[in-house]
Amino acid sequence: MDTAKKSGSAKERAERFVSYLKSLRLSWTTVVVLAVLLAFADGFVLLAFQGAVGAVERQSEPFRRWIIGSLLLVPFFVAAIVVGMILARRWAGKVQRRWVKGGIAVLLIVATTALLGAGVEGVSGAYDYSLQSRHIDLMVSTHSLHNTGKSLFGLPTPGTTASCDAACRQKHDTIVTHIRSVFLAGKYMLMINLGLTLWLVAIRGGRLWVTPKRKRQQMTGTVGLSEGSAQPALA
Repeated sequence: MDTAKKSGSAKERAERFVSYLKSLRLSWTTVVVLAVLLAFADGFVLLAFQGAVGAVERQSEPFRRWIIGSLLLVPFFVAAIVVGMILARRWAGKVQRRWVKGGIAVLLIVATTALLGAGVEGVSGAYDYSLQSRHIDLMVSTHSLHNTGKSLFGLPTPGTTASCDAACRQKHDTIVTHIRSVFLAGKYMLMINLGLTLWLVAIRGGRLWVTPKRKRQQMTGTVGLSEGSAQPALA
């Protein structure tokens, strides 16, 4: 009985979620195409930063990693775009001017997708740091420099103290590098996502939401009446 109740409640939640998505009247063609475009563009930025500051063992087969990583990011970008459009609908739902509502939606989509990309860069950097910290410990212990303030060449390492040896200092510098990479990657993805989103929305004619069928029929009927009333005047 408990299993049946749980399955029934899960089915009801799924149905409510699907009906909620339908009520948003999103243009899913625009959402999916934009998600794929941004996932591959931001995936390239993530790959470039990982190659610059990441661990050595993750440097092999960059093209394959870019394709697979970008494909895995597509569902997350779809979710980020949907969240941005939901926020735009809530904050600008009563705005009558279409270009204002579309502009707010574009800005929110760019913000949510860039935030997602920066978050992925942070997670990737954290994994890289876990690998790099092991390398630092191995390198320092191999050269018998543990708990000393000397570099690999026997010279004093700047910034080392009695409580922070060479390994500690190198780990600190590595963390700072990864933090800077998150902000810098987020900055680049913000600019790239803005350009690509504006470009795709312009190609789609600003079609972010689907016009209800009844409203389209009313608009078509209004245009037909106006054309029909204009013909006698021209005659």
